Amino acid sequence: MPVKHMVEDLSLQAREERVRLAPYILMLSVVPLLWIAFYVYDVPPYKRGELPDSDCYTHLLRATELYRSGCWYDPVDLRSNAPYGQTTHWTRPFDVLMLLGAVPITLVADFRSALFWWGVVLSPILAFATIIALLWSTRPILGKEGSLSIGLIFLCQLILLSCFGPGRPDHHSLLIFLFALSIGFTLRMILKPLNTPLCYGAGMVSALAMWISVESMVPVGISLAALGLVWLWEDGDFLDKSLHYGVALFAATGVNLVIERGWHGLFAYEYDRLSIVHFSVFGFITAILIAISVLDRRTQVFRRRTNRFLSAPPAMAMLALAMFICFPKFYRGPFADIDPRLAQLWLSKVNEMQPLLSEAAPRGLLVQLVAAMIICLPFFMYLLFRDRQAKEVRGWMYVLLATAVFGAMAVFLYCRWAYYAQTAVVIPMAGLMNRILAWRQDQMSKLLRVAKNVLITLVFTVGLLFLSVAAEIATGGQIGPRDEIAMIPLCEYLNKANTSPARTLRILIHVDLGAEVLYRTQHEVIGTVVTIRGRGLLDTYDILTADTDEKALELIRKRGIDTIVLCRTPAERAFYSKPEQASTFYQRLREGPVPHWLRKVELPPDLSSFLLFEVVQE
Repeated sequence: MPVKHMVEDLSLQAREERVRLAPYILMLSVVPLLWIAFYVYDVPPYKRGELPDSDCYTHLLRATELYRSGCWYDPVDLRSNAPYGQTTHWTRPFDVLMLLGAVPITLVADFRSALFWWGVVLSPILAFATIIALLWSTRPILGKEGSLSIGLIFLCQLILLSCFGPGRPDHHSLLIFLFALSIGFTLRMILKPLNTPLCYGAGMVSALAMWISVESMVPVGISLAALGLVWLWEDGDFLDKSLHYGVALFAATGVNLVIERGWHGLFAYEYDRLSIVHFSVFGFITAILIAISVLDRRTQVFRRRTNRFLSAPPAMAMLALAMFICFPKFYRGPFADIDPRLAQLWLSKVNEMQPLLSEAAPRGLLVQLVAAMIICLPFFMYLLFRDRQAKEVRGWMYVLLATAVFGAMAVFLYCRWAYYAQTAVVIPMAGLMNRILAWRQDQMSKLLRVAKNVLITLVFTVGLLFLSVAAEIATGGQIGPRDEIAMIPLCEYLNKANTSPARTLRILIHVDLGAEVLYRTQHEVIGTVVTIRGRGLLDTYDILTADTDEKALELIRKRGIDTIVLCRTPAERAFYSKPEQASTFYQRLREGPVPHWLRKVELPPDLSSFLLFEVVQE
């Protein structure tokens, strides 16, 4: 009977919680539906039928090729970087996710349409899933009621609105979802007694994130650092937790590596996607944890806090030395094998690869992130000095570590780290908002209490968002749709202009637009944004910045180019200009006259933003 009553009580609690959460979940589910409706009905900044950047079209191309060929281990796109072909640094999990949603839709639509519209709705769905994950993740420190404010704050973060917007099939939204899950696993490892399945679940989630992108090494490192720091300070069972987490991470990474590359590709050294390099890092970490664990069981040396702290520098030095000996280029980061010219010519001009303090970065994002961190700093100080005896403080210190690391990396390194920084900072913002809302609730009249609650909620949600938008407008930034570039009419024209069905054009076009041409036509392009592993981007630049027409023609003949397309945009002009203001092939094509081996094509009025030239065949 006692067991029966216990089960009935648990069932009743679960039912009551579902009833309590239902209105909140229903309200949150409206947001993705609204996003999708905005896209379908062309509500700015969305435009039906278009995707925001080259990466999105590349994801569609990868998923399409996997569906049609079934070739898992050889994702070479022969139409990109033609005639040599191109591989990207992306891996298969996101391709699989794209197909898992698109294939069932083929029961009522063709595959191309099914894939496109699944790509449109995928990120809003992941936004909803991420908020649900954060509700679960933050319960240990915010409580059941307190975690409900997370969703409202999350949906008002500038860069997250962009990341999870409709029509953006990009792996970053999946990475943020997994990061939200990893926060929950790490908090529970820190705050709860040893739970081996929990540790292994955390390791598998982290390994999946690593499989998708090696940038996940940073959140993985923060989780390991948080567990390690608590062990250094408190001892307890944190060494066992770290060991189980490390073993799971190492083992799951090994399985993922075999699935991704097959047995024949296990020993390929690559720094920008999952390879033996990253498997070895986790192997070395696991070996060190095993060694420390064995010493801890057989001796009393780590019973003293001083000895634990003294052991940390040698362990870290051993790990750093092992990686330096085995993979010396590891410390150059994921772009270790990229041509240095690409870093100078291309990566230095990609906005998301610039620090938030740079001129190219959006000022609104900098203002919102820094303002949120400044607001949350007193809250962290209060927890540290007033509530330091509370068990939850250890979890808050992990959140502080994640917020500080990702915030600093976004501000001083790459603004793409703001995805993680804004996901982390919503947690202390929710905690602070909840405490302010609860302050003197019983001492106010009902009207005053409602007014205070509405005002505080607005400040913590749309307040900082409005501040960021105002900052962006004040500094001359663009809020709204991107510049109108008629890519769909251009691609339709290129398809119709090809009078010979058997002939495929090889097109020289700005790398930002190359992937969309590949997606919307059957033609080939020389360079795309992801051709950083080949000569496509460099040859595109070298042709259009050639000092003489003869140099340009030599490369054009070498690459077998049929068609040259220029776009009248400031970004393209800036990319193909030289600091010394020397004459370039790009400038000469724009200003005329054209060389005798080119023929300028008269385009219809709706393509007035483009210039098109045909290469006269010898």
